[in-house]
Amino acid sequence: MGSFRRKMEKLLTIEEAAETLGISKSTVKAWTSKRVIPVVKIGRSIRITPQTLQDLICRNTEFDREEARKFWRYKAQRDRKSQDNEEMP
Repeated sequence: MGSFRRKMEKLLTIEEAAETLGISKSTVKAWTSKRVIPVVKIGRSIRITPQTLQDLICRNTEFDREEARKFWRYKAQRDRKSQDNEEMP
């Protein structure tokens, strides 16, 4: 249980997510209702993971073709290293 707490990221409110992205709360609310971004529901509260915001930024970042290739190559390598580290005791 201790390792779960260390790995768990703080969940963001709609206000915090809007502030992080530099956009209005109403835009974030619209995206959540249209399911543009996934949410975590805790009772009647809606929360957003920091990873969700990172994924949103990645999906909407424009690259030229060579930059995109480098980025996805780097991301794949990073993901493989992360998986390898998780498998180690």
